[in-house]
Amino acid sequence: MGESGEAVNLVPLAEWVRIPPPPSFNDMEWRDANIVPRYNAVGVKKFAFVMPAGMPLIGNDPEAEGPAAYPTGYFGTREDALGWLAS
Repeated sequence: MGESGEAVNLVPLAEWVRIPPPPSFNDMEWRDANIVPRYNAVGVKKFAFVMPAGMPLIGNDPEAEGPAAYPTGYFGTREDALGWLAS
């Protein structure tokens, strides 16, 4: 929430281009139980990952994953991710 109590349009961006994602990145059960509910509770609207070239999820249509109330997109460039987050 913003200072006046209004909802804030949260659109997180995680970049894993220069450093590899942590091992927990692949632990979707843990993420679904511990991270996604927090993002849902604060009103995340979209979530974007910038991944290294060649990652198979790059280019797929963003969609909600597991219990997420928001779509997650995987992108090959920061510019593509920011463009989608701003749309």
